Amino acid sequence: MGARYEFKVLGPLEVRRDGLVVSTGAAKLRVLLADLLADAIRVVCLDTLVSRPWGEETPGRARNTLQN
Repeated sequence: MGARYEFKVLGPLEVRRDGLVVSTGAAKLRVLLADLLADAIRVVCLDTLVSRPWGEETPGRARNTLQN
């Protein structure tokens, strides 16, 4: 059986795997994860995913960074 994940988004973002809190990484990663959770039942295009963490100041390598 696979791992069970829980996401808490009211208050600070928290991720649990099999009941244990796991690191959510850097701030931009937390923003991206929270946005994906908010859009969980919708398709989100790559351009939207790139613009959310960086806004107007999107670096040239943002797409590569996001895919990694």
